[in-house]
Amino acid sequence: MTNRLVRSFRTILAAVAIAAFIAPVGTAVAEHGSDTFTIATRLTDSKFDPAFHFAEFDAVNILNTYEGLVVPVKGKPPTGQLAESWKASADGKVWTFKLRNDVTFHDGRKLTANDVVYSMDRFLTLGKGYSSLLKGILDVGNTKALDESTVEFTLNSSFGPFVDVLVQFYVVNSELLKANQKPGDFGANGDYGTDYLLSHDAGSGPYKLDSFVPDRRRVFVAYGDYRGGWSEAHFKRIVVEIVGETATARSLLTAGDVDFVDQWQPLDFYKNLKGQAGINVNEDADNKLYVVQMNTTRPPFDDVNFRKAVLYAFDYNTANDIILGGAIKANGPVPSAMPGHDASISGYTYDVTKAKEYLAKSKYKPGEITLNWDYIKAGAHEEMALLMQSNLKAVGIDMKITAEQWPTLSKNAAKADTAPHFFPVYNTAKYPTPDAFTYAMYHPVNHGQWQASAHFNDAAVSKLLEEARSTPDAAMRNQKYGQATKMIVDDAASLWVGYTIHRVALRDRVKNYESKGLMAFDLNVYNLRH
Repeated sequence: MTNRLVRSFRTILAAVAIAAFIAPVGTAVAEHGSDTFTIATRLTDSKFDPAFHFAEFDAVNILNTYEGLVVPVKGKPPTGQLAESWKASADGKVWTFKLRNDVTFHDGRKLTANDVVYSMDRFLTLGKGYSSLLKGILDVGNTKALDESTVEFTLNSSFGPFVDVLVQFYVVNSELLKANQKPGDFGANGDYGTDYLLSHDAGSGPYKLDSFVPDRRRVFVAYGDYRGGWSEAHFKRIVVEIVGETATARSLLTAGDVDFVDQWQPLDFYKNLKGQAGINVNEDADNKLYVVQMNTTRPPFDDVNFRKAVLYAFDYNTANDIILGGAIKANGPVPSAMPGHDASISGYTYDVTKAKEYLAKSKYKPGEITLNWDYIKAGAHEEMALLMQSNLKAVGIDMKITAEQWPTLSKNAAKADTAPHFFPVYNTAKYPTPDAFTYAMYHPVNHGQWQASAHFNDAAVSKLLEEARSTPDAAMRNQKYGQATKMIVDDAASLWVGYTIHRVALRDRVKNYESKGLMAFDLNVYNLRH
C-alpha cells in the first residue's frame, strides 16, 4: 500500500462527512499500482451472479468476469464474443450458434455448448435480472447442445431482436456451480449455485473476483490464461471503491489516487474538472433517457387527465439545459440516438395554462392529494425534485421529497401498491433496439422490474409490442415500435424529460476509453490501456 494513497484517503475522510445513504470508504484502501485501474463510484452493489444482474451498479462486476455469446458494438449490431457465428431458420424460430474453441473458465476447464445450455436454463428458471426479456420467447429445455461447440435455441415464435437481447446473457461454469450447489428449490439443481455466487465468480472473462467488502470495495485480478492474452499496457487489476461524497471523489481523482469517476456525480463535478491537468472529461451522446416514472395505478395517476396536467406543468428547458447540462428534450421513451426513434412525435411542453385545463378535467382536485417523489442521491435527481416541487406548487399541487437507498427504491418500485407517485431514473439502453424502451418499460410482463415502475397496462399497446417483437424485418419492426410509442405518449404513461449526455472523468493515463451507449459496457476494462 502506498503511503501517499493512505494519507490521502485518511485526510479526506477526516475532512468530510460521508453521505448517510451510501456506505463510506473504509480507512484502509486497496493498493494502487501502475497496472491497477481504480474506479470511484457512489453506487453500492456486490452481485456476482449474472442471472441477477440488472443495473449499472453491478454491471462492472459481471462484464469483466463473464462473457456472453455476443457483445454490443457502438452504432452497429452486436458481434460475437463466445460465438464465432450464428444463423436463423427461415421462419426465425431456430437459432444456431457456433462457439469458439479456445475459451476456458477461471478454473481452467474448457467452455462447451453444455455450459451454454445450463446457463440459459438457469437464467430462465431463476427468472431474475434480464430473463424477463426472453419470457414467453424461449422456454427452459429449448436450448440444446448439438455437439461440443454448437448450440441451438428453439424459440416459441419468431423474435426479431433475439441476438440484440443476448448481449445481456452470460455463460457460467456449469461444472463449478454443480459442485458447489446447495439444497434448494430447483430439484436436482438444488439452489442452482446462487449461494456460491454471492461471493465467487464462475466466469471465463478476463478478470477474476479477488476480494470484496460489501458496499465498500471490490477487487478483480487478471485471469492469466485469458484467450486474448495480456500486454504490458493492459490493466491487470481492477479496484472499485465506493465513494459517497462528491468532494472525496474529486480529491481522489485530482490526486491521481483513482483513475475513473463514473457518471453519477452532479453536473458541476464534471464542469469543474474540465481543463485540469492530467484529467479528461469524456462527453458523448447516449442512448439514455432521464424519465420520471409515474405509478399509473395509484391515485391520482390512475387518471390520464391528472398525468397530462403534470406533464404540461413541468419546465423541460430548465431541466435539460441547466440541471442535465445540455440534454435533448425527450418526446417519448425512445432516445434520439437509438434506431427506431420517431422524431414526428410532438411530446409535451411546459404550458401552465394547459396543465390547469387538464386538472379541471380530472376527477382529482389540487390539494386533495400530496404526491411523493422518492429518489436516490445520485446524478440530478435531487435538483429535478426541487424543480418539480416548484412547478407543481404553481398549479396548486403539493409534493413530498424523500431520499432512499437504491435497494429500497427498486423493491418499492417493483410493486404497484408500494411504488411511489414519482420515481426518477436514468434508463440506459440495455440492448440496442427500441424494444429496450418500449416493451421493457410498458409491457405488463415486465412489472416487477424497476424500469417498468409506471405499471402501465394497455392491451392494445401490449399487442402491438408483441407484434413488433415477432417481426423479422428490422425496418418493419421499428415502425411498429413507433406506433406503440405514439400510443404510450398519448396516454401520458411517464414524464419523459431528456436524452442525456454520458459524462465521466478519468486520468489521462487511461487510454482507449469509449462510451458504448449501452449499459456500462464502457467499463469492460480489458479494452483499456495505460
